[in-house]
Amino acid sequence: MVMLLYAGCVTAGAGSPAETLRRYSKAIASNSPAAAYQLLSSTLKRSLPLEEFTKQWRDNQSELLEQRQQLLALLAKPGGALTQHAELRLFQGSVVRLDGETRPFGQAWLLSDANLQVVAAHTPHEVLKMLLLAVEQRNYAALLRLLSADERRALEAQLTERVERLRGALVKPNIEIKGDHARIEYDPRFFIDLVREGDSWRIADLN
Repeated sequence: MVMLLYAGCVTAGAGSPAETLRRYSKAIASNSPAAAYQLLSSTLKRSLPLEEFTKQWRDNQSELLEQRQQLLALLAKPGGALTQHAELRLFQGSVVRLDGETRPFGQAWLLSDANLQVVAAHTPHEVLKMLLLAVEQRNYAALLRLLSADERRALEAQLTERVERLRGALVKPNIEIKGDHARIEYDPRFFIDLVREGDSWRIADLN
């Protein structure tokens, strides 16, 4: 609960997350949705108009009072009960995350997740922009990461089957060569066509 609230708070509330949460608890005590709304991030405000926020506020009075009691209890603990997080979203959708740790001489920010294989796209429009960027950059690893888990597994299964059959066919390869063109059929369903370009052979087609 505390981290959810922290994610929606900005420096408009105060100079620290704890102070913003104290102001939020005061807004609950005074039953002031307008004061609480000023503590929301600009991103959250764009998706949640004041009128809708006020309606939710009035429909959840008992939950708000319970939130306030929990917040006051947590904030009263020595050192507070907050943990701070930060994230940097890279152009291809990967996210680098950091955790803030309190040290004797101040706050230290340490990497908590730097797995660049993870892609986060929060809207359909965003994932399509990532798709265009990956194609423009010829970043085929990024293309794979944009697939759904089921689609990626299906593609990987198809590739694995083809690799295994091609490896088996290369034990005793039967490659048909006609001038600058060649073909290997490594399964009744699969073939690869090759073409000579200068001193090198290139893949011209495969199914």
